[in-house]
Amino acid sequence: MKKILFVFILFFLFSHLSAQNFVEIAAKEVCECINSKNVEELNKKQIENQLGACLLISIGKHKKEFEEYNQGKNIVEVDMEALGTEVGVNMAMICPEFFMKILDSQEQESEIILNEIGQITSIENQLFNIVHFKSQDGSLLKFLWLYEFAGDQILIDNKFKNKKFSILYDTFSLYDPKSKTYVNYRVIDALQEVE
Repeated sequence: MKKILFVFILFFLFSHLSAQNFVEIAAKEVCECINSKNVEELNKKQIENQLGACLLISIGKHKKEFEEYNQGKNIVEVDMEALGTEVGVNMAMICPEFFMKILDSQEQESEIILNEIGQITSIENQLFNIVHFKSQDGSLLKFLWLYEFAGDQILIDNKFKNKKFSILYDTFSLYDPKSKTYVNYRVIDALQEVE
């Protein structure tokens, strides 16, 4: 009986250590991956996207350890934000210089919020929705709707006709395969109706 209990305890400890190793392995690999990038030139969202991509690469390399860590759940079933936080805590111990770089660049970066006021004329449904917008000065602008943002329900419910809005946005430089160059796109951060 003692022998069976001892084997069970060893098995439990080994599987727990193996699972815990996934977070440590991922933190080390994400550190290596992100340190190979020039994060000083990226904004906060771009850095978060790059960290997410590095984490996905690590998960792909260590599927068995990933599933053990998450009690057999696959990547769709896992709370990736919680996992990212746990990996991030371990990263702080493995590559603190990365976090110092980010803090330094964010202190130097003055946060500019771009804003346009006008009317939404239409929404073009493509892989990424394009919001057509007529600004107060008569300019016709296009905004990408890439992710969830404050006020997106107005667009989802199609309740934008004949109303005036303020669009807060950021610009992203994305590769355009047709022109074979990077093109600046306006990406919506928030939408609010104005009187």
